[in-house]
Amino acid sequence: MIAVLLLFINSLDTDQERQATDYDALEVESQKKSPGFGVATDNPEATAIGMDILNQGGNAIDAAIAVSYSLGVLEPQASGIGGGGVMLVHPAGESPVAYDYREVAPDQEEIPDSRIGVPGFVLGMDTVHEEYGSWSMNRLLDPAIQLAGDGVEVSYSLHSHLQNAYNYIEPEAAEQFYPNERAIDVGDTLKQEDLQETLKLIQEEGPSAFYSGKIGDNIALHTNSIDRHDLANYNVDVVEPVQATFADFEVYAAPPPAGGTMLLHSLQMAEELSIDRWSDQSPEFMKWTGAITRKAYQDRVQMIGDPRFVDIPLNEILEEEYAEDLANDISLKAEDEEFPTDLEGGEKDGNTTHFVIVDQDGTMVSATNTLSSFFGSGKYVDGFFLNNQLDNFSVSATSPNRYEPNKRPISYISPTILAKDDYPIIGIGSSGGRRITSTLTQVLVRHLMFEQPIEEAIEENRSYYDLHNPTIQIEGRLSTSVSESLEEDGYTIDNSRNAVHFGAVQSLIVDYNENTIKGGADPRRYGEWDSRS
Repeated sequence: MIAVLLLFINSLDTDQERQATDYDALEVESQKKSPGFGVATDNPEATAIGMDILNQGGNAIDAAIAVSYSLGVLEPQASGIGGGGVMLVHPAGESPVAYDYREVAPDQEEIPDSRIGVPGFVLGMDTVHEEYGSWSMNRLLDPAIQLAGDGVEVSYSLHSHLQNAYNYIEPEAAEQFYPNERAIDVGDTLKQEDLQETLKLIQEEGPSAFYSGKIGDNIALHTNSIDRHDLANYNVDVVEPVQATFADFEVYAAPPPAGGTMLLHSLQMAEELSIDRWSDQSPEFMKWTGAITRKAYQDRVQMIGDPRFVDIPLNEILEEEYAEDLANDISLKAEDEEFPTDLEGGEKDGNTTHFVIVDQDGTMVSATNTLSSFFGSGKYVDGFFLNNQLDNFSVSATSPNRYEPNKRPISYISPTILAKDDYPIIGIGSSGGRRITSTLTQVLVRHLMFEQPIEEAIEENRSYYDLHNPTIQIEGRLSTSVSESLEEDGYTIDNSRNAVHFGAVQSLIVDYNENTIKGGADPRRYGEWDSRS
């Protein structure tokens, strides 16, 4: 294993004391620099790569690009160059920017059977690098290329997902992922030589290798749905994040068609309803957080689509009065939902990967990358998996999220940054498909309204209220009194889900009062964070 990857893993401060951050006393106006730098990812080796770049003087965007490419090697089930994502960049003292490099539909009138969208990852990394990068792209691709060639140690998570995907992944991937027709064992070394060659080609030729060169030709040949015209015409959307106020922070989140509006509505409703008047272990907390995210969801699927195709009244729906109206329309009594399911897309649960990075200048990056489902479409080209993002379109002809050529489907991903006085303070996000909003709402409410340390807020058991029937899915076990209260109100309790089902949150906090970087990484996906002050 690469020695440099272990440098920061071995030096992690495991004795950092957990304590709530005093945001009321936070003063950032006179600050010129961050008190340090840090990285939080789903994977310890990816965290080490990011920290190594920051330690050598690279900035947050440099580290984000290297981490993004490396995660595609370390966790090929969750993200990679065959997919896309959204990245929020917030330089200290400036306005944040959102880079949407999610997949788009090909230029076809009918949705292709493959459900593969035109990948945006490679051009997304190049676009953000042109604006903010300080190291060369060649240098930033080196860690991923080395990982692919030298091999990575197979984690329990990768092994488990490979077991589940045995009949889903194309035979072309079988030799390296399924030696002897079994998922490669935990602790074994996974080498991805085809991916290494592909990354080297991108390193040498830039994004043209992917969008108008050999890699693109192979994608077109393999999919029969994406052609060179689709690849050559792909564009990254550089837009303003959506914004609202919560707990005296300005909250910036991923704009439509990503999931930021749903998260902002959930947070606004939680504050409007003073959800902290109940214990976070109470049945009322579960009912309210579930009902809040369900209401935000119902509103979203009726209004949100790709803004290039759909007129979305963002200024109106992000006003506090709008969230108040939503909150006043909530019922806590369990009932079967008659909401039309054909307005939905087919986004799965548990997938994607999220990371947060902050550098010495105070620039913060919050990014979520994805293939949509684990291993995407299962189709394997030149060492990487292609997404199945087009599954996220609605089948309804009246939905704002209906399929149209060259359109982006909606998504729940929501990389988020909370700021004060134009200084990014909290970066946060999660994997988890349609559970992302519920997960982030519970974590941020616990952290900012209940004043729990961020690590505790992340590690607390989560619940999820099913969007269409009166079932509350829970982690762990409930006390008898909580169970009885939920059942008396007509809820069914489901505790059969595994931990990954509830997402994996990564977060960093810039604490200008204590001159330190704090963080939290989700143990559900073996996440790890590190910082230097």
